[in-house]
Amino acid sequence: EGATGAEASYDRANPGVAKLQETYKSRTGKDLPYLTYMTTTYDGVYLLKEALEAVGEDTEKIRDYLYGVKDRKGLSGSLTIDPNGDPLAGHVLRAVKGGTVEDYTLSSE
Repeated sequence: EGATGAEASYDRANPGVAKLQETYKSRTGKDLPYLTYMTTTYDGVYLLKEALEAVGEDTEKIRDYLYGVKDRKGLSGSLTIDPNGDPLAGHVLRAVKGGTVEDYTLSSE
């Protein structure tokens, strides 16, 4: 109770998130675990697919393609990759309250 942390955010309004959840449940019979991480993993796989389709299998060309990613819209939101190869993407603070994990909000107390 009260533990806080940051996790990658995802675009809750993106209809693809609901489709991912539905597809997973229809194939496994279970709810999709760790939605935050699943959306970023999903985006990562499709980003690599896009790079391979655009430039082939040359690793230097893939690197250059990824370094050129700007404002790519995915399930996890908007992604830009900086000149060092680091993702510039959003995070959200989360906290355990009443036994469940919720978005963290600062209190005025």
